[in-house]
Amino acid sequence: MLINLGMNADLLYFSSNKTPHNKYQFKLAFTDKTGFTIKFKWFGYIHLVQEKDIIKHKLTAKLGETPTDEKFTLKYINSLKTC
Repeated sequence: MLINLGMNADLLYFSSNKTPHNKYQFKLAFTDKTGFTIKFKWFGYIHLVQEKDIIKHKLTAKLGETPTDEKFTLKYINSLKTC
């Protein structure tokens, strides 16, 4: 699941002993009755993508390395410089 909160959104967690917030555009509830809701204020998206297809996903395919990846090095950062 890919979540982009856009310019602004409320992502609210709820526990099993609390009722979820009643104004939302997206709700994900787990089997233990916890979950979260999202209310987008301007724009955003939620895409369901199989893990094997993430590299083909139009909006994320060309993203760079993540800071936790071994490939994220000073050499990699310097390669991004444009001037």
